Amino acid sequence: MTDITITLTDTEQALLLVNEGNDHPAWSTVAAKIRTAHWVPDFTPWRHGGWYVINLRYPSGAVGCVSRNYPDRKWRIACDHRPGSFYGGPDDRTYPNRIAAARAERELAEAQYRRIAQLEELRDELEELRDEGSDYGVLEATELAALTGKPVALPVNDRVPALGDH
Repeated sequence: MTDITITLTDTEQALLLVNEGNDHPAWSTVAAKIRTAHWVPDFTPWRHGGWYVINLRYPSGAVGCVSRNYPDRKWRIACDHRPGSFYGGPDDRTYPNRIAAARAERELAEAQYRRIAQLEELRDELEELRDEGSDYGVLEATELAALTGKPVALPVNDRVPALGDH
């Protein structure tokens, strides 16, 4: 494994210093773009002929993997579970090289982390409502359904159940 040194521009360093600890959504987007722009994938051979991206982890702990072991020899994310993204599928995604494929896979992993953070934030908000004895509101049910992708079949006036309740 080769050590890679990343040099930030003076502007990027200034942004990082000035905004250290800033949780404003706009800054989060800028910081993410800076981190992504300077992220360099680290590859190791995969036994099936692709490449592990060893510095990319999903929330599940899985490591990234890209490959061009397809009849058309185009680069793809090996375990892309998005609907239709399989080889020859209606939303088949290909990339010009393994670095581009790894960067795209990093975006997938980051999206999963963001989704988990959203769900945890919503869970905490719903816990607060439950603790306050609040009724389960339409807005909360709509947010929960949107974030989980599953319909919420609770009447509007039902109390928020405890997280362990079934």
